[in-house]
Amino acid sequence: MMTLYSELPARRTRQVVADVVVAVWTVVWVRVGLALHDAVMALAAPGREIADAGSGLENNLRSAGERVSSVPLIGDDVRTPFDRAGDAGAALRGAGEAQVAAVEALATFLGVTVALLPIVALLLLWLPRRIRFARQATAAAALLRSGADLDLFALRALARRPLTELTHIHPDPAGAWRAGDPAVVRSLAALELAAVGMRVPGPDLSTSGGATAVYAESMADKTTTNDSTDEPKGGRPGPADHGGAGGMATRENAPDVAESEATNDAD
Repeated sequence: MMTLYSELPARRTRQVVADVVVAVWTVVWVRVGLALHDAVMALAAPGREIADAGSGLENNLRSAGERVSSVPLIGDDVRTPFDRAGDAGAALRGAGEAQVAAVEALATFLGVTVALLPIVALLLLWLPRRIRFARQATAAAALLRSGADLDLFALRALARRPLTELTHIHPDPAGAWRAGDPAVVRSLAALELAAVGMRVPGPDLSTSGGATAVYAESMADKTTTNDSTDEPKGGRPGPADHGGAGGMATRENAPDVAESEATNDAD
C-alpha cells in the first residue's frame, strides 16, 4: 500500500495544507481560464450576426428567384440576378462563420494558456516532491513491516545526514554505532526515518538521560572491566628470570646477581 502522508504530525499537516493549496490554486486558475474564454467569445457576437444576416439574405433571395422563375418566357432571365444576390449572401454568411471560428480558437487558446501555465508551474514544484516522498515512505514502510534491522537506517543516517544533526545525537555517533549502542542506533534510525516521514516502531530507548548517557554507561563498564583484568603500568616489568644458567637478570634479582659475581672474582 502506498504511503501518501507522513506519520509525523507537523509534516503531515504541511502536506495536507500543500495539497489543499494546490487544489484551490488549480480550481481558481481553471475558473480564470473559463472566464477569459467567455470574455473573448463575446467578440464572436458580431460574426454570428453577420453569418445570420448573410444566411437570411441568401435564403430570401433564392426563394424569390424560385418564385419569379415560374413566370412564362422571362422567368429564367429574371431569376438569374436573384441567384447571384443569393451567392453574395452565402459569401457573407461564410465570412461571419469564419470570424466566429477564429474568435472561438483564440478564446480556447487564451483560456487554456492562462489556466495551464500557473497550474503547471506549481505542479512542477509540488508533484515531484510528493512523488519522491511517496516512493521513499512506501519503501521505508515496507522495510519496517518486513522486520528489517534498524542498523540499515542508522547507517544511512551516518552517510546522509548533516554533521550537526549527528553530533546532536552523540559526540561520536559512528563509534557508538560500531559499539552497537541500541539508543544511538535507534536515534540515528529515527533521524533517517524522520527524513522520509516515518517513525521508529517500538518503545523509545533514548529516554532517561538520552543516547549519550547510555553510551557513557556502556563505556564506563568497559573501562571497569579493563582495569580489573590488566595490571598497572608499574607492575610486571619483565620476565620472571633470576639470572641463573645464562638467563637474563631483571630489576628484582639484579643486586643478588651482582654480589654473586663479585664473590666469584675474589676467589
